[in-house]
Amino acid sequence: MGSIIREIRQHAFFEGFPEALFKELRTCADKVPYGVDEFIYRQGDPAEAFFLILQGRIALELYGGHHGAMIVQTVGEGEILGWSWLFPPYRRHFDARAVTPVAAISLQAYCMREQAERNHHLGHELYKRFSRAVVTSLQAARIQLLDLYSRSPAHSGR
Repeated sequence: MGSIIREIRQHAFFEGFPEALFKELRTCADKVPYGVDEFIYRQGDPAEAFFLILQGRIALELYGGHHGAMIVQTVGEGEILGWSWLFPPYRRHFDARAVTPVAAISLQAYCMREQAERNHHLGHELYKRFSRAVVTSLQAARIQLLDLYSRSPAHSGR
């Protein structure tokens, strides 16, 4: 278990995290591997964990009817995967599929919510970090939309 805590400490998501709070994470963490094309979770699944990506790349995909699965974002080493565990009804909004072999640390949602409820300082630190991750993701989505619409025929300056 000590090596998992060491890897959590070294992950970019936990940079500047108060040292005293790492012990709260110990019981919630497991190391998990995923192979190429393996689904980490599917849209609609219960959000039972979030993941610290240690190595590899994961595609977040949304099924687009006749377009099939569309990649809306990729995450990789040093990033996190999954925030749905924080917000009721605790369901996944995308499919998450490994596009390369992945090594990650899974932090169990029920355990993390319970720890955060018991220790509000831990909850505050987690919400601060997840808020930054959500904002970063939304900004990236906006840039993608700007790029998409700037290339559309209606905006091509005909």
